[in-house]
Amino acid sequence: MADKSFILKSYLNHLMEFVDEVIKLYPNNINLKTGKTFLTMLRRANPKKVIVCWHDSVFKLYDNEIREDNYDFFEKKDYTADLLRNGWGEQIESILKIIDEIKKIDQDPTNKLNKNILRRLISAFLRHASLPEIRSLIWPGSADFKQTKRAIHSTFNLCNTFNCNFTILFIPNSNFYRPDSRADQYGDSIEQLAISLNIKFIDGRDVLDRSRASKDYAIKGPHLSPLGYKKLADLITK
Repeated sequence: MADKSFILKSYLNHLMEFVDEVIKLYPNNINLKTGKTFLTMLRRANPKKVIVCWHDSVFKLYDNEIREDNYDFFEKKDYTADLLRNGWGEQIESILKIIDEIKKIDQDPTNKLNKNILRRLISAFLRHASLPEIRSLIWPGSADFKQTKRAIHSTFNLCNTFNCNFTILFIPNSNFYRPDSRADQYGDSIEQLAISLNIKFIDGRDVLDRSRASKDYAIKGPHLSPLGYKKLADLITK
């Protein structure tokens, strides 16, 4: 299997080629060009984040429709609630504008050729982006979890040597300030390892509200608020 850096680069290249081809179909659409600029900047700053955004905002929500090539679903879909749920509040107006403009063009009977080309482009990209190799970049596999596992084992051995009590506290991410679909699987992996070693595991997901309106996280950022820290303190002292 190709290494992950090659897979990541191939995915991003295909994504940008897809965007370029769509822009060729609709060269006067300023919003599409703005979207390309955003993707280009995100790719430079944090290339892996592009795939995480793709998974959270597209694949996780519409897996069945993608596999079934259900274009009618996407043409009739109102994306507002899904965009808000995935933390796109600030960009939602621009994204919806792009979607609405493409829908109008797609429904124009004089654009039948462009519609067929667009559908083929979308189908090719979605199938590529849904491959297991692409998803392997998102989920924390054995190699990605190795450092965490090593740290837990080292601390566990030290506690056995010096007779200390080892407790693991998992503090989850905010689904609004820092949405990341990998976080829960990462927490589950830590919990399973803790159980196998008979280590006490405290799961912050049991008490923290991770939603957009939550007061458990700081107002400007992904850290916990005083209320969130108090909830965890109460959980630890139980």
